[in-house]
Amino acid sequence: EMEPLGWGRHSHHRYRHRVSNRHLGLQLLRPRIAKVSCGGGFSVALSTEGEVFTFGLSTGGRLGFRTKFRAQLRPRRIETMTEGAMDIAAGSGFVLLCSAAGRLLSWGDNSKGQLGAGH
Repeated sequence: EMEPLGWGRHSHHRYRHRVSNRHLGLQLLRPRIAKVSCGGGFSVALSTEGEVFTFGLSTGGRLGFRTKFRAQLRPRRIETMTEGAMDIAAGSGFVLLCSAAGRLLSWGDNSKGQLGAGH
């Protein structure tokens, strides 16, 4: 059975926190991840239990929650999800999600109407 791992360059830091760029080694991700979609400077992950996690740059609401930090450094669960997710997709600054109930949810940058809610 495969274990989900994450790796890459860690170049964005918490607001007002200055640290030199460094390369991170492999890290085991928990819970079990079924799918990951990468956007512009952020990622969204779907667990095998239907939970959704986001991490990376936080501008424009792309992470699905409010934060005072420029970036979310570790995957954070979208706690406002009341139903499980079946599928996810990320654009440059937005996320689309198909819920277990068959609803389409979206959040993030809507400057070009990409959320499907008009502008």
